Amino acid sequence: VMGIGLAIILIRYISKYHRSRLAKENFLTRITINLNNKKVNLVTLIDTGNSLKEPITQKPVIIAEYSSLESILPEPLRKIYIEKKEDDLSSIANIMEDLGDEIKLRLIPFKSLGNENGILIGFTPDNISIYLDNEIKSLKNETIVAIYNNKLSKDEQYNGLLHPEILG
Repeated sequence: VMGIGLAIILIRYISKYHRSRLAKENFLTRITINLNNKKVNLVTLIDTGNSLKEPITQKPVIIAEYSSLESILPEPLRKIYIEKKEDDLSSIANIMEDLGDEIKLRLIPFKSLGNENGILIGFTPDNISIYLDNEIKSLKNETIVAIYNNKLSKDEQYNGLLHPEILG
């Protein structure tokens, strides 16, 4: 009797784990970000809780890990993230001035649990391609990519958060 009870509990736990894993995989999609003739590929989670928009243009924001974007970012911007100065407004202002038109940087304020006054540095990519089940959606100057200097997923299943409005 105890063995049957233990088996039922174990089966419930395993089935719940598999259902949650399958549900998460249904919300994952691949994207390609193009900037200054360089490309990176990301796996993003379609985050229904992401309502982040750039305050001036009201464009939706895709949040991506710095480590995934590093290869397409200009050297002065990479230096800010390596030195962990992404919250230092004077350093950001200097970089924005130095880079000029090479990359269009934006400051994106955000609020989250445990962080009431956060700022993310974002940029306007040249082009973003979103790979959906039966189509490829291409976006030009319609979104902002925000750079996040930590991991977004503990299990490293994805390295970006896709704003649901982008998909229509």
